[in-house]
Amino acid sequence: MRTRWILGLLVSLCASPAIAESPAGPFYLGVEFGQGRTELGKNPPVITRGTITGTSRDEDDRAFGVYVGYAITPRFGIELAYTDLGETRYTEDRDVPSPTLPFPPPFDDVFFRDAIVPEREQTTIESESLSLSLIGRYPLTEALFVVGRAGITVHRSETNIRFWFNENETTVINGASENSDGAVNLGIGIEWDFHRHWHARLQLQRNFALEDEEFITQVVRGDVTLLTAGVGYRF
Repeated sequence: MRTRWILGLLVSLCASPAIAESPAGPFYLGVEFGQGRTELGKNPPVITRGTITGTSRDEDDRAFGVYVGYAITPRFGIELAYTDLGETRYTEDRDVPSPTLPFPPPFDDVFFRDAIVPEREQTTIESESLSLSLIGRYPLTEALFVVGRAGITVHRSETNIRFWFNENETTVINGASENSDGAVNLGIGIEWDFHRHWHARLQLQRNFALEDEEFITQVVRGDVTLLTAGVGYRF
């Protein structure tokens, strides 16, 4: 008799509808990590000094950031994000002939005559960005979404310059210049709500520079591409 009562209680519990979990709130925040790529080039100088024998670009670096957002509806929201874009470098090598004309003092010794033009010049750009985007979410399943974004981004950059004379590094200028510039931000990605409070995302973003940003050594920075993965919490 007791066995029948226990079995009946288990069957009734299994057959009863589950109590629905309360949905998460509209606010969310998270962190993301990935790779950034910055397009670098150089404007032609007004006066050519020496013969350029080679250039190199290091346009990739690790990126990380934080974001906070508000879901106006389940499919539409707004998001504010900060991203550290890391460092990028542009290096230029020159073949510099010794001048044939005499230099006035104190530039008349051998060192200054040979070193008046640097043989190598390297511009290092440290960048960070702050973006404000509108977010759209299209459901593929109950927990998987295609996410699109469109917004504006402000980049802040600091430039460091290094010079080599006679194959020796003799000059380092840290904080040579600071720049700020705007860009249009577009992106697409996948978001997975693996818990009612937690989500994971993978996204590709492109910051289209409104105008190429020129630094003190005539190095020009253009568009920025970000590939990031992140995790966030809704509350």
